[in-house]
Amino acid sequence: MGEVETIKKKNYSCTYIAPLIDNFVTLNKNVVVNTFLFDINYPEYNSDMVRGLFVLLKYEKDKTINKEIISSKYHVMHYPVDNNYYMVYIKFPLDIIQDTIYVIQGKYSKLSDKSKGLILKYHNQTRMDKLYKILHKSPEYRKELENSLNVILGDEVELGNIIDQSKEVFTTKVDTILLEN
Repeated sequence: MGEVETIKKKNYSCTYIAPLIDNFVTLNKNVVVNTFLFDINYPEYNSDMVRGLFVLLKYEKDKTINKEIISSKYHVMHYPVDNNYYMVYIKFPLDIIQDTIYVIQGKYSKLSDKSKGLILKYHNQTRMDKLYKILHKSPEYRKELENSLNVILGDEVELGNIIDQSKEVFTTKVDTILLEN
C-alpha cells in the first residue's frame, strides 16, 4: 500500500464542506486528517460536477474504522490507504448541494445562514474571527484586505480565496480493492 503524503495544510473543502457533511454524518475532527474533492485512486468519482467528498481519516486506537460513518446512508465506499489511514467517500446530502457549489465557486457569502452557522460552529469561530468575516463579507475585513493588497475591492468581491481544485486531489496511489457498504 502507498504511504500518505505529508499533509501540510488542510484543504478548503475541509474548512467549508466537511462541516456541512458533519451535520449529516458525524465526523470526529480528531481523526479527520484532510478532505479532498478528487482522488486519483477512484477516477469514476471525479467529474466536473463534484457530488461528494473524500475524507481521509486516522484509524481508531484499535485500528478499526468509524462504524457510524460507514453505516451512514451517505457513505458510498471506503478503502485502506496505509496502516494508519483510510479514505471514505461521502456523497453530498441534497440539502447541501447548492452550498457546496457556492463553496467550489468561492461564493462564501452566498451560503445559507444555516451552512454559515454550521461552519462557524464546527471550527469554534466567532464574529471576531477571519472565517466569520469571510462568510459575512465584513466591511472591516474588506478594508483590511484592501490596505494589505493596496487595491480597492468592489462590494461584489468575495473575501475568501477560490478553491484551487488542483490542490483538492488525493494523490497517494493505493493498491487495494473497493470496499462497499
